Amino acid sequence: MCEKSILETLIVTFMTSALLAIFVILFGLWGDTTVRILLSTIAIFGFSIPGLACSVNYEKNINKSVAVMGMITCAISCLYLLMIIWGFFEIDFSYNLMWELLFSGVLFSSSFGHICLLLLVNSDNDIVNYFKYGTMCLSIFMDFLLLMEIYEVGDVSWRFVLVIIILVVLGTIVTPLLNKLYSKTDFEIVQGKTKTKNKVKPKNSLSEDKYDKLEKVKKLLDDGAITKEEYDMEKTKILNS
Repeated sequence: MCEKSILETLIVTFMTSALLAIFVILFGLWGDTTVRILLSTIAIFGFSIPGLACSVNYEKNINKSVAVMGMITCAISCLYLLMIIWGFFEIDFSYNLMWELLFSGVLFSSSFGHICLLLLVNSDNDIVNYFKYGTMCLSIFMDFLLLMEIYEVGDVSWRFVLVIIILVVLGTIVTPLLNKLYSKTDFEIVQGKTKTKNKVKPKNSLSEDKYDKLEKVKKLLDDGAITKEEYDMEKTKILNS
């Protein structure tokens, strides 16, 4: 239900923003209210994406506590941004705390969505799990470094941060690919076993199976349940099968 609601929100928001943008472009109705509406739709759409990832985990009962925290973070961050857009807070570019809280909300929301996406990868393969949990740890460490930079705590090397970001992106891409690779291999192994089990029976077994069917059909004939013509037809089918 939660996942469906977020999907519906995404669809309605995207369609609304697209139609509104087309209307504004065609009629040149640029104004303060129009810009606020466009920014609001973009904000809702943006925060709905990590919220959707968290809701999928919640629906699938995968780390529900993480999923709930992620959805709450996305909702609060989106509401805070909407309040800024609609002037509930006086926009002061020199007021660092307002922007620090906003950037923190965006960071935490995207981080929860990212972690929930990785948690959807379910595998018994050690290599896949090493990549999955390793990427999650690097992602959390990257968030910590970015928070230090946002709140200007300590001296963070951007070269080091960029290296961590590259590794996180790499792990995010490679993990599902590895999962698919090893899942395919496992499926082929299982499929191979299934094929082995379903190999053609020896001729003797087939013959015995046909004889059993013929005996049953002959009994039906003897009992008068079928006619001689029907018996001959069934007999032909059984022998040719």
